[in-house]
Amino acid sequence: MSNQPAQFPSARTNDTGTAKTVSPENIERFLNTFERSAKRWEIVVYPALFAFILLAAYGFFLIYSLSMDMRAMANSIDPNMGVHMAAMSENLNKMTTHVSVMTGQVQSMAANMDHMAVKMDNVENLEPMLGELKNMNGTMRAMTVNVDMMRHDVAGMSSNVSRPMSIINKMMPW
Repeated sequence: MSNQPAQFPSARTNDTGTAKTVSPENIERFLNTFERSAKRWEIVVYPALFAFILLAAYGFFLIYSLSMDMRAMANSIDPNMGVHMAAMSENLNKMTTHVSVMTGQVQSMAANMDHMAVKMDNVENLEPMLGELKNMNGTMRAMTVNVDMMRHDVAGMSSNVSRPMSIINKMMPW
């Protein structure tokens, strides 16, 4: 260590290395400037600190809400889910088997439909039935004409009977 006296930060040295003394006015001016600067920083730092505290509290609230939601989801999960998944897998395997059986039955139905189509190609077997259907159609037409004539006769009878009945109804006390 050297034998030179300790220098304070406020002391300045000239080119020769000797310490300059600082006057009390310079110290006073420095302190006033420092106080004004500190007040300006207080105007910026305190609101920023307050905003940071608010944001930190809101962040804590969000993390707390997220952890509570995760806890609720964990509690709502069925503890027997593995057993249920195994049962579902077994049922899916059974369903696959049933679908395979259905596929075979549909293929059998398609073959039967082809066989029916071949039999339907023989229209000659249907010719006698077609003649009977034509005969039945004519008979139905004749029945329709006869029923229409009956309707006409009943309407005429109604008008013939209603005229004398209206005269008799006038004579009756009820």
